[in-house]
Amino acid sequence: RFAGWTDPSARTGPVGRPVVSPFVQVVATEEGQAGNTYGAVEFMLSHGPVALTPGLDVGMTRTFLPGGGEIRAVSSKAASKDGGKETHVNFDETHLYRGEGLISTHATLRRNLAKRRDAEPWSLETTTMYAPGEGSVAETAHVYASKIQRGEITDPGFLFDHVEGPAVVSFDDDDQILGSLRVAYGEAGQWMDFDRLLAEANEARNDVDHRRRVADFRRYFLNQ
Repeated sequence: RFAGWTDPSARTGPVGRPVVSPFVQVVATEEGQAGNTYGAVEFMLSHGPVALTPGLDVGMTRTFLPGGGEIRAVSSKAASKDGGKETHVNFDETHLYRGEGLISTHATLRRNLAKRRDAEPWSLETTTMYAPGEGSVAETAHVYASKIQRGEITDPGFLFDHVEGPAVVSFDDDDQILGSLRVAYGEAGQWMDFDRLLAEANEARNDVDHRRRVADFRRYFLNQ
């Protein structure tokens, strides 16, 4: 956590401080899905210099940290029963957090974060683009961010980061689609197979149910 500057007068050289007994939850609608994020955590803590840290115990679904603390991959159902005092929560694929149960779990964990003031707890929501009208947690976050942007509410502790590909006026134009894909994927475009995605677009526009298929393509690949 932020603990000041090496040069306070110039506000340069940010200094960090460790969290005492950190409790990190990686949450998804299903436990296997939580592994999408936790799998990266497991890999990073199992390889390289960090893996040599004395007392670090890395497992496939949980990691115990030296000096106390843990990182855990859990389903939203399991997390709702935990009642813990989290210092950080990662909610993955919040476009799937629909219905009273999942939305309630999200709210419960957010309240849990308020119990650890000195740890400056916070949460991160990562998601595929939501389907408008479903009332998902992802959609609610977007609506909230829009209200902040319009000046209707003030919340300096809320960061919303969204990038979507530019509008594709003609879905028959592969060059337009490709240009939009490159913007949507950004640096991740270095390892994307755009030829495969253009083939997906071709299938979508020629499908019997092409209106739905094209809408799904715009949502899942262009982040629109």
